[in-house]
Amino acid sequence: MLDSATVTPLRWNADNWKLIVKNLQIKDGDFGVNNLADTVPSTPGEFDPSRIRFSKINLALTNSRLVKTVSSPTSH
Repeated sequence: MLDSATVTPLRWNADNWKLIVKNLQIKDGDFGVNNLADTVPSTPGEFDPSRIRFSKINLALTNSRLVKTVSSPTSH
């Protein structure tokens, strides 16, 4: 079972930074899922880039911050 409170670093984010965004605006761009009728569930805890489409991103972030998270050891 996946613990959603546990932060798993991505290979391009080995230092475990988080971007916390309160407001995100995409202007004249496209961001969404490839197929709204897709009923195949995603693998929990994994990002599947084949399901996402985006183009012409003109992005504005406000009320945002970049923070480094501290990983804590997990108990078994």
